Amino acid sequence: MQTDWQRHWFDFADAEKRASSCWPVEIVSEAHLDRPGVLEYAVVTGPVCSLLVAWQSTAIVLSQLLQHKSVEETLAEWRQNYPQQQWSAESRMPFAVEALLNGDHGGPIIPLAMDGTAFQLAVWKTLLLVPPGQIVSYGSLAAASGFPRGARAVGTAMADNPIPSLVPCHRVIRSDGQPGRYGSGTPLKVQMLQWETRHCCNI
Repeated sequence: MQTDWQRHWFDFADAEKRASSCWPVEIVSEAHLDRPGVLEYAVVTGPVCSLLVAWQSTAIVLSQLLQHKSVEETLAEWRQNYPQQQWSAESRMPFAVEALLNGDHGGPIIPLAMDGTAFQLAVWKTLLLVPPGQIVSYGSLAAASGFPRGARAVGTAMADNPIPSLVPCHRVIRSDGQPGRYGSGTPLKVQMLQWETRHCCNI
């Protein structure tokens, strides 16, 4: 028997007219995290799980759901992965991430800066068209991104997503309706989908 969140499949044919108002997040540039820079970071409270977010002066570059990792563990991993960066803790952030995650989709565009292959960037940009409360399969996301035979590679792109929750890889599931894997755990993925279905399906 299907649960509520398994019934709301997104049709990419509706994407262009709905995307900007439903999920105001946009990839605006590359992050260039291999170059020296300064990243500020803060924790925002989501409806299901807190999120650690790091940003440059003009765009968000990293995030981590704090379901199984602490802030300190995540920062240690980020420092190891991005040794060129300096890190600065902040009490507030200049982007309306917390409001967005908690159901306010009428705010300004939240800019992201992401490094990736041409395939990854195409998939991540296409995924931003999928509104909260709806789901897509790996295969349909691959096709809409211009790679109709790339379903398996889409799964890898989801695993490599450096900004989970904002680039909503939790909305991508298997074609049989099962949730599939998730970096922060399948139970959290299901909880996020359930919350969005209950609170966002009428946007």
